[in-house]
Amino acid sequence: MWAATVDLRDAYLHILVHKDHRRFLTFRYAEQDYQFRALPFGLSTAPRVFTRIAGAVVSYLRRRGVTLYVYLDDWLVVGSSQSEAADNVHKTLHTLRELGWIVNEKKSRLSPTQTTQFLGAILDFSAGVARPSEERITAVRTTTQQILSHQESPKMMWLRALGLMASLVDVVRLCRLHMRPLQLHLLKSADPTDPDMTTPIHRSEETTQHLRWWLDPDNWSQGVPFTIELPMTSVTTDASLTGWGAHWSNRTAWGTWSPTERSFHINILEMIAVKRALETFNEHIQGTITTVFTDNTTVVAYINRQGGTHSEKLCRLAWEVITAAEDSGTILRASHIAGKLNVMADALSRGHLDPNEWTLEQETCNRIFAIFGKPMIDLFATYTNSKLQTFCSRRFHPQAYHTDAMSLPWDHLEAYVFPPLCMVGQVLRKIRNSKGRFILIAPFWPRRPWFAEIPQLLMDVPASLMDPTEPLDYDPMEDSFSRSYEPEEAPITGGALPQELMARAADIFRRHLGFEEPETQPQKAGRVSKLTATGEMSSKPKTTMPVDATCYDRFEAIADKNRWTAFPARADRAVRVPDEAWRALFKCPTIPRRPKKG
Repeated sequence: MWAATVDLRDAYLHILVHKDHRRFLTFRYAEQDYQFRALPFGLSTAPRVFTRIAGAVVSYLRRRGVTLYVYLDDWLVVGSSQSEAADNVHKTLHTLRELGWIVNEKKSRLSPTQTTQFLGAILDFSAGVARPSEERITAVRTTTQQILSHQESPKMMWLRALGLMASLVDVVRLCRLHMRPLQLHLLKSADPTDPDMTTPIHRSEETTQHLRWWLDPDNWSQGVPFTIELPMTSVTTDASLTGWGAHWSNRTAWGTWSPTERSFHINILEMIAVKRALETFNEHIQGTITTVFTDNTTVVAYINRQGGTHSEKLCRLAWEVITAAEDSGTILRASHIAGKLNVMADALSRGHLDPNEWTLEQETCNRIFAIFGKPMIDLFATYTNSKLQTFCSRRFHPQAYHTDAMSLPWDHLEAYVFPPLCMVGQVLRKIRNSKGRFILIAPFWPRRPWFAEIPQLLMDVPASLMDPTEPLDYDPMEDSFSRSYEPEEAPITGGALPQELMARAADIFRRHLGFEEPETQPQKAGRVSKLTATGEMSSKPKTTMPVDATCYDRFEAIADKNRWTAFPARADRAVRVPDEAWRALFKCPTIPRRPKKG
């Protein structure tokens, strides 16, 4: 890219004021009254008026293929080559002169180059970087050194330093972030409404460290790139008064607040939720441009504006979040998401975790699709665990094709169907009444009433989800809500149950499923160890678990995981599966049942 700059002389004076309105622009000097015939400097509305009128000229030039950027009387004319830039400069000058506008040729740089100065910034088009000009750097360094040379400096000096720093916001990386400690210190040290600019402001040790940051040339010499070519991703977070939740891709994380944290303002909790989410998913998002979606507008503002001055605690938290992201090579942005759309993170933060929301590992799913073909829709999924681009969810989600798959006609669908255990019977009836092709994921439980429907719907031999060659601790099932953080602990990603809950689960298996003691059944105990924590959140491990029909089904499904099966179903073209195929499908014995009394 090549560029040149055009400066207009006395820009406002090009705009004439209607004679009926000149009386509003009257002033007296030396006993004589004067009226402005043109738009005066110093009038609060003058910048807007000039910008609106200049916009008509800019629009005319852009329609004729001229690339230019305008800020009041400073114009930047750009071209992809030196000759194109020169041609654009010629068109711009010709148009301005035809309109009677005067170009300040002394201040303009009309010969296109790849490095030019515009609005106090050095634009290096060959490197694609914008850097602060030497004049502005010198001004900031001089004022900063004056403050550092005295233990106390007048309020005016601090305000001048902050003003000069603010002029570098667009060309110094994290400029606002490094201004915030100085702004907060000034607000605590002097009344912002006090007009006295001579009030002495004491320099603290903390502010001294932040002032010295501005003297290091490495902090501003690198500039800011025009474009950033990094992969993009997003993390969605939410916080409630009981806990926090987040999800990235198909991974989820949640935790509860400590008694001290529960007393914090909700804005603080929302920012802590962002911090813990980024810590949890750090290995997946580092080196990316990460957008944090949250329904808290204050958190969005504090991240995008690199802190704020209304809440010192929130500003310090934002500092921690942004600097941690920078250290891992992550560029952080924030965007607002409506609360009604923030379903997953909200449910995680409140502990509304559905133990029926299970999903297959992607590798297992790919194996199924390789056998039976890839369907076009996932009928029972969430945004985070869908195996296909098109999916239906039980709750509303903007990216879902439909809400509540059972209310959708299934005719002519090629669908992947992994319903909650309690809905398998309903799903089979729906398949029977539909003309489509389905891959149903369900346990191989011949004793269940709904299992009688399956042989009548099969269009091929079912496939076991468990590869017999895999070790016993391989688990094709993963819970879509895995706990990945506990308060005041390092993040954990495995989601294993606490020992107390494991012992309770083992007891339930022995009493309700006929298992022997764990030490005599090491294989079954190993299967239980892969169970992922679900249900109501608690900052302490649970020591009791109610046993009902749903709980029984879930435990039996996990213990009997070798029987999970992919059933290819099509009601209008069902085939009979040979008996030997049924017998060969699974090699493991059935789960022993507790004998009935009497």
